[in-house]
Amino acid sequence: MASYRKSLLPPHRSMMEMCCSCFMDTKYECLRCKIPICNQCLVFDENEDVEGWRAGRSVGYCEACDRELKRATQVVLHCPLKKFLSENKRIKDVEDELNCHESAIETAASVLREMSVTSVEQGDKNKMDIILNKLEKLDLMATHTAADIKSLQETVDKVNLTVAGLQKDFLWVEKDFKNVTVKTRELEASIASLEKSNQKNDEEINKLRFQLLNYEVYHRRENLRFYGISEEGEAEDTKPY
Repeated sequence: MASYRKSLLPPHRSMMEMCCSCFMDTKYECLRCKIPICNQCLVFDENEDVEGWRAGRSVGYCEACDRELKRATQVVLHCPLKKFLSENKRIKDVEDELNCHESAIETAASVLREMSVTSVEQGDKNKMDIILNKLEKLDLMATHTAADIKSLQETVDKVNLTVAGLQKDFLWVEKDFKNVTVKTRELEASIASLEKSNQKNDEEINKLRFQLLNYEVYHRRENLRFYGISEEGEAEDTKPY
């Protein structure tokens, strides 16, 4: 899609004629909202004026969708830096203050150079001493400011290292959690298998008990038969009085 600088725009009448002519060849639609867009001069086909023309719009999108996409892109780009905005703002303020001090030092030095000849000739040594004291104070302030900037930068670096370490620890914890989940599932499967095996063993034990009872009954019956005692007679002998 072609784009034009504002200084190269044709007059409105010829521009609208160009829109009509290029509309006959190819018709583009916004990729997001499907509004028809002229493919040559970026004028909306449905408009009868040049209000729809905007230079610098993204290719394939109308003005409203392009504005919304750019706003969303800015939010995504600035969101990860939100944690360090205060520290970066403080560093910028300190740097601005340092630049002001350096500018003041340069201005005072320039004034000192201009006044050195006249002040020596006039014998105004007190004024020279005052200026030198101010220069020393400004130099000391600049040194302290540079130290503050270095300290703030070290703090930001430590914060970055801490964040990286926390992310690494989180990855380890997430990995351990996945391993624990896998082991838990394996244990659950083992428990289910053991329960099934126990149930099978219980069935076999019940079967063996039943066989043992049958064997005891058979053994008792054979003993009675060996001694010539009927089962009815034994039952009468064992009745309580």
